[in-house]
Amino acid sequence: DPLPPPPAWDKGHAVSSRFIHDLATDWRVLSIVTELLGADVILWGASLAIREPGEAHPWHTDIETSGAEGTAVSVWIGLENARTALKLIPGSHWFAKSLQQRAGEAGFRRGEPTDEIVQQWAHAEDRHATVINPPMEDGEAIFFDGRLWHGSMNADNEVRTALVLQYATPATRIRMPDPSVLEWPFRFRDDEDPPCIVVSGNGNDSRNLIVAAPAMSSTPSAASPHA
Repeated sequence: DPLPPPPAWDKGHAVSSRFIHDLATDWRVLSIVTELLGADVILWGASLAIREPGEAHPWHTDIETSGAEGTAVSVWIGLENARTALKLIPGSHWFAKSLQQRAGEAGFRRGEPTDEIVQQWAHAEDRHATVINPPMEDGEAIFFDGRLWHGSMNADNEVRTALVLQYATPATRIRMPDPSVLEWPFRFRDDEDPPCIVVSGNGNDSRNLIVAAPAMSSTPSAASPHA
């Protein structure tokens, strides 16, 4: 069945869908997330990544957490035909610049840098850095810092579907990027904040819009935002 439409933006499926929320709060996922982030965690993003055969997701750094300083984790879970998954540069979350900033300074637009060019940029930061494409199967997951340089290419001849879940510590400010500006310098929306759900501990120190988990009927219920 189709998922209920997400509120505010396309990463809000955990707010509108109890099914997605329950996947995002499964103990097998949260046990690793809390090990990485600590006891207090919010879920700020949940979206489906559907790629047609031969379709690429350009090299990028997650804009929302590009300045989060180790307080955010993204989880990529292969759902269907996940044999060709993410391309990653391990350790690139420690680089001084996001992938988009590095590309912009070199005169490249979104989607133009090849794997070879990205690896050259990574070598300038760390001579040991290299592009990897971890083998995956359906149901397996990759956990990574959102600042990591990453992208993907569906090299298979079938549609690939993945679930992307994005978590952060409550104090990490999450803002929605302007969808018309996906290159450097980043631009953020000032008219609306993304809805976030506390999935572990509490969100007492949150700087975000905290909403209630969806009811079993998948009807979202909002709570008052924390100051």
